[in-house]
Amino acid sequence: MLIIFIGFYSCSLRQKNIAQNISELFKIADEIREYYLDKPDYWGLSTELVAKKQLIDTKFISDNKIVLGSGSEIFIGDGEKADVLMPSSQNFDISLRHLNKAECIAYSEAEFSEERLLEITRITIVNESGNY
Repeated sequence: MLIIFIGFYSCSLRQKNIAQNISELFKIADEIREYYLDKPDYWGLSTELVAKKQLIDTKFISDNKIVLGSGSEIFIGDGEKADVLMPSSQNFDISLRHLNKAECIAYSEAEFSEERLLEITRITIVNESGNY
């Protein structure tokens, strides 16, 4: 009985952390979009730029890295490698790396409000081999 409870607690805690991470990811995305609101595109956007210019709440910036409350480092830019965005880029990606299989599944099963779904272009899960 104890093992089942520990397993349930562990799963519910992981789901809570993922829900919190998703909330923080949307907050960060909102802050970046707000900064670029009067600009024609996201040219030059990168993790380094966001941290250096403090485009987001400073609680997420640590040693020029962007870190969620759970300690997960995120990367901002183009694609899963978070390359610097080029001129005429109309969207950007936020990447979480080094997720285990259970975390990938939990993120893919996350539910979003209709409002938030309108903000998402895509969610891509890529393994180390580059397979989707």
